[in-house]
Amino acid sequence: MNELKELQGVDLTQWKNKLKFQTYEGEKKIYCEIRRKYLVVQPEEMIRQLWAQELIHNHNISPKLIQVEKQFSVFGRNRRFDLLVFNTNHEPILLFEFKAFNVKLNSSVFEQISLYNQALKINGLVISNGIDHYGAVIDFTDKSFLFQSKLQDILH
Repeated sequence: MNELKELQGVDLTQWKNKLKFQTYEGEKKIYCEIRRKYLVVQPEEMIRQLWAQELIHNHNISPKLIQVEKQFSVFGRNRRFDLLVFNTNHEPILLFEFKAFNVKLNSSVFEQISLYNQALKINGLVISNGIDHYGAVIDFTDKSFLFQSKLQDILH
């Protein structure tokens, strides 16, 4: 049986002090190292930026190998993924779906990222609300997935 396992060793709070903020015309903004610009602070944007720091600093992934909020099509409908990591050959290897801190991660979140993955065909999936994080490796041949407890096991 495929047991739900939370990713261990991921503590996004350690990156809070690395985030850069500014207030512009009364609106609080956060700097995105990937897009190299300030964006309006939203709960999912905070989580995206914390994960970017985690990937860059704890997993040595170049910001050039990370894409955020890109539009794509699934069954003729436009969607937008939260974050996508590429390997050094520029092949997509890990897709992220983020929810706000107060949103419980459940089967509907996995269904959403699985739907996206119908079009993207990426072997690694992670869902996170900034507090809880779950990841899986997809086997397209067997049409199955296996939850992982270590991000490193999904990245390889």
